[in-house]
Amino acid sequence: MTQSETDKYFQNNQNIWRLILERPPETPITLPAGLEILAQDIIETGQYLLILKGEKQKLRSFLNLIRPYIPYLSVEPNKGEILRLSSGLIISPYPLPEENCICLKSKGAFGSGLHPTTRLCLSLLDEKFTPREIPFLGLDVGAGSGILSLVAAKKGGQMLALEIDPQAALICTQNIASNRLEKKIHVICGGIETIRGRFHLILANLYLRLLIPLASEIIKLLAPGGILILSGFWESTLSQIYYAYRKLILLETRLASPWAGTILQKPISRI
Repeated sequence: MTQSETDKYFQNNQNIWRLILERPPETPITLPAGLEILAQDIIETGQYLLILKGEKQKLRSFLNLIRPYIPYLSVEPNKGEILRLSSGLIISPYPLPEENCICLKSKGAFGSGLHPTTRLCLSLLDEKFTPREIPFLGLDVGAGSGILSLVAAKKGGQMLALEIDPQAALICTQNIASNRLEKKIHVICGGIETIRGRFHLILANLYLRLLIPLASEIIKLLAPGGILILSGFWESTLSQIYYAYRKLILLETRLASPWAGTILQKPISRI
């Protein structure tokens, strides 16, 4: 579909639906006439995302057909978006005729924009970290698909996207290229021990079992006055996060039960 065709399509067509299945289909999905797949992707939990074009009646018939085989979690009207942040930034699985849009393909790498911990990090980053005219240096620990780095780069960041898994690092690199942000985001395939320097912003959406032992290294990499955004842990473990990062100033904690996310700041005085 060309750019002009895409523009015309989104102006005229309102019958776009987002369907999240509990698991990927075992065989290719055959759609009835009048229903078309615009985008499809496996998301973090092993669920399957479909963005479909077609009339509601066609969609209802399709759901009735697959329900015995693939129970679905949700279906809702959609404009071709995975997520729209409060600032208006759109995250989509394919290019949209929108200037304020990030095209993201997770392809199995963590960070599709649908998982609650990803959304917690994105909301804190989007609302609490304002765009900067002067570029700031940021670090995304466990970058996955690169979604957090992409949003931070849109806010003026020069980002290091750190990812230990080679396949995820490749997906991250592809997403950066798709959004033409190669000059603003550099991917490093390796662990945090490979990183030197001080960062004005650090993002880490990781399991608790990683965030706790990495705390001292992350704090050391954070510049005085720098911002740290964390998620990937349950609300019930917040006390462990607070203790591990007790040298930092707690600015806010957000919940998406049972998950939690928090934003902290390093004091100007030396730690």
